[in-house]
Amino acid sequence: MDRNLPKNDEITQAVLRALVEIILYQLPREKQPPSKEKERLLIDCKDYIDCHFTEELTVEKLAERSHMSVSGFAHQFKKIFGFPPIQYIIRRRIGQAQTLLITTDLSITEVSVRVGYDNISYFNNQFKRFAGMSPQSYRKYKVGERQFKNLNKLVPHLNS
Repeated sequence: MDRNLPKNDEITQAVLRALVEIILYQLPREKQPPSKEKERLLIDCKDYIDCHFTEELTVEKLAERSHMSVSGFAHQFKKIFGFPPIQYIIRRRIGQAQTLLITTDLSITEVSVRVGYDNISYFNNQFKRFAGMSPQSYRKYKVGERQFKNLNKLVPHLNS
């Protein structure tokens, strides 16, 4: 460049482009697992949720577990399983609550705690949103009015 040769600018630009490409090539890249690998990771994550749905789970932790970005994980999870991850967790909890309500004499508060809710009001709202009725109404509807009354006499704490 000091000698002002013809085409110095073109040569300099070409050298700079080559250097930028070399640098970019050397930078670590986030590896994108192949499609089958992503699917396997998502299935493993769903299995993890099924075993740990009563614990505090976040999309961030689940995405990290699946080696994906949060948005990529949420999108792929919904694509494969039909629900966003948080909605899947809620549905899993409510499904287990439904089972406990009709197969045990646990109080609604105890059922709430067992499926991962520490706030009974929030549990009631989520249950009603997904099941279409309150936990108590669900239990009464599923076990029958007469059996519910008999159960209520035996276990007076059921209404709590």
